[in-house]
Amino acid sequence: MSDTPNPKNIICPICLSKIESITHCFKDCDLARKVWFSSPLQINFNFCPDMEFKDWVLYMFQKADLNSINLVCTITDSIWLARNLTLHEDKVSTVQDIVEIAINNNNRLRQVQREQKQYADTKTGEDVSLK
Repeated sequence: MSDTPNPKNIICPICLSKIESITHCFKDCDLARKVWFSSPLQINFNFCPDMEFKDWVLYMFQKADLNSINLVCTITDSIWLARNLTLHEDKVSTVQDIVEIAINNNNRLRQVQREQKQYADTKTGEDVSLK
């Protein structure tokens, strides 16, 4: 899959109406749009219809806080998982399913980040009980 649609590429396995590209899969496909809007980030891509997904991700990484960046990553991963389940196993994921998976993965990621910080703080001798 590339960002530049190629007629030899496959049709999007989710919407079955557009040539699949990175931008279509993660930003322009109807399912992806609904997932982003239903997520805690409530992203509406109507403000940037011509922006490539990779450019939007770079923008978010520069402007967003860590939790929002984590959500961008876990939502993107959950959309990819749903796409692959549809393509390879004929399983259809709902918007709610995809958002729940992303939120659960984000919560696990945040827990790991807290544990890593606590571990690093104990190695430097800081009192982590006050944080």
